Amino acid sequence: MVRESEHPAPAAPDAAPRFLNPAIAALSAVLVGYTALRAGLLAYTFDESNTFLLHVPMSFFDIVVQHRPSANNHVINTLLTKSAYVIFGGSDFFLRLPNVFAHALYLGATVSILRTLRDPILILAGFVALNFNPFLLDHFSISRGYGIALAAMLASVAMLLRGVRAPASRAGTFAFAFSVVAVLANYTLANYYAGLVAVWYAAFVGHAVVLRIRGRALFALFLRTSLPVAVSAGILFLFAFDAYLNLASFDSFYYGGSTGFFGDTIGKTLEAALYGTLSRGPLFELLRLGVLAVGLAATALVGSRVAKDGMRAFHAEIGVAWLLLFVPIASSLVQHLTLGTPYLMVRTALFLLPLLALNLVFVVGALAPTRPALGRALLVAAAAGCLVNTAASANLSHTHEWAFNADVRRVLDDLEASREPDASPVRLGVDFLFRPSIDYYRNTRNLDWIVEVDGQRRRDNRRKCGGGCTHYYVFTREGERPGDEMGPRERFSIDQHDVIARYPDTQTVLVGTPLR
Repeated sequence: MVRESEHPAPAAPDAAPRFLNPAIAALSAVLVGYTALRAGLLAYTFDESNTFLLHVPMSFFDIVVQHRPSANNHVINTLLTKSAYVIFGGSDFFLRLPNVFAHALYLGATVSILRTLRDPILILAGFVALNFNPFLLDHFSISRGYGIALAAMLASVAMLLRGVRAPASRAGTFAFAFSVVAVLANYTLANYYAGLVAVWYAAFVGHAVVLRIRGRALFALFLRTSLPVAVSAGILFLFAFDAYLNLASFDSFYYGGSTGFFGDTIGKTLEAALYGTLSRGPLFELLRLGVLAVGLAATALVGSRVAKDGMRAFHAEIGVAWLLLFVPIASSLVQHLTLGTPYLMVRTALFLLPLLALNLVFVVGALAPTRPALGRALLVAAAAGCLVNTAASANLSHTHEWAFNADVRRVLDDLEASREPDASPVRLGVDFLFRPSIDYYRNTRNLDWIVEVDGQRRRDNRRKCGGGCTHYYVFTREGERPGDEMGPRERFSIDQHDVIARYPDTQTVLVGTPLR
């Protein structure tokens, strides 16, 4: 039997007041209902459509081994999307359903983690801080690997907190099992896996020191502790390492920042977390400093506990949360310095948001015994900010990163309504950002009256549909979309074409043949 460390376990939470469980259940129902509703209402996005068109048609084996090397193939998500397509067909909602289920798992994992706190106000405020973020919620409503990876990561953290005082425990095995799912759902979570391994062996050292384990007993404990690490690492080596090398050789890891950690990983990810509701200015910089303050407070607290308790500090929740945040950050910085990979930012840094929130929650939890009022005030204020930000950003029309795809379904409906019953087939010229989504709907809605969609830029910036494009769906503004390095848009006068419909939210227009 595995002996647990003598480092005191967290006290069992006081009996929950009557309001706590109903409040968490109600909030969970609202959140899952919101993501499920959006899963059915949002137009299929650029990245989702590329996954469906390029990777879902492959065999299950070819998906796993990255037969077509692409960072767009989030393996677990692609496998589940393919399974949903085989069972339910090409329904936006059902193709996204695995991520909606992942959201339910994520919510359950946060509740399990927060139960280590004694104060019901802190539990409720922590639940809000971990779950109410519009950018995070986006990824539980779409068919990408990020939502599944987040859910598996939080489930891994929940199991880790149960098993960290007994490094050879079954809970630890589940922590590593969930981490494998997280990495295979999105390779960026390999950084989290590094943090998990660091926590696991720090806990092992603390366990051995506390119980004064020596000699053969120490070696036996080391072997038992290393078993889940070895098995999980072997699975990742078998299913992810070669694929990772293939992706690197094809320069597929192009998404990320080049400015720096402070500007990209913190600044741009914070902008995304705020969903564009707050422009850069004094308040934004104050929030960015607040992010740094949480990290510094956690570092100071863990440092003081290491000085006092040695490696036993990593048996406590704040020690675990700190390593899980800072090892991935350090890992990503080392990769940037040695391999030239971009800085994590926005969606590749998404997994850092709940880890940062956990650090805030457990810093406040550590303050609770001596400064309960201060701890409550800090966490309640953070939770209130999260609620306001989510309420201000909530929508049923678009995601933050793929807002330009919001009107694609309307465009196809308007295009079909504008055609005469016996009209000739449509050859549609589009900006390349629209082509995957339109091709996805051509496939799933059997729109065979659209015989060609041309989104490729030519040297003269025109789309060259075979025989000439009959219709165009393009941006109304001239010049380039910010961040678009693919070249200028097609330039032609919209006023010289028959305008079928304009879409102000995406600043796009659907036009027909030139006016005579």
